[in-house]
Amino acid sequence: MLVLGLIYGLSLMMFLIFKTELYLTIWETMTIVSGIYFYLYFKHLTNLYDLKNKKLINIFLLLTAISTSVAHLSSILITRPLLNSGVNVPNYLLIGKYPSIEMFIDYMGWGFFLGIAFILFFKKMNVNNSIDKSIKIQFLVYGILMITGFIFGLTPLQSLWYLASICYSFGPMVIAILLLIRKDD
Repeated sequence: MLVLGLIYGLSLMMFLIFKTELYLTIWETMTIVSGIYFYLYFKHLTNLYDLKNKKLINIFLLLTAISTSVAHLSSILITRPLLNSGVNVPNYLLIGKYPSIEMFIDYMGWGFFLGIAFILFFKKMNVNNSIDKSIKIQFLVYGILMITGFIFGLTPLQSLWYLASICYSFGPMVIAILLLIRKDD
């Protein structure tokens, strides 16, 4: 999770610095990879913590991976090639434009579906030590902030979406560090 976070951050930084089609494609590809990895990683955590009703959590994790993949694959394979060929694609079909269908699908994945999965993690997690208690509380806080960011992302206060973005970017890396510490416990 830590390596993925660093690679994702680097790809985002490269795009923000150079703003080229290549770095945008790398960043969007990393977003797709991240959605799939989140599904696998957190599915593993449902087994590690032997969570009750993990099927529901796994459904929301899978919806995260599917929705973000659909949004970014449609951008990479359809929308951007149309733009590059001179087609005037309306803003409501462009990721990165507010409001747009691609953004809504992506926000659903990272804000709503992942937020629900994190809250379900919190509700189903049994804690045995202080690190697990900290992880459990983080799942709740990150889940609430992701859903809050999702809701604000659909309003004129759209920049508050970054509440969700911060939580799904840094939160899993903090949880991964705590799991490494827990392993040494």
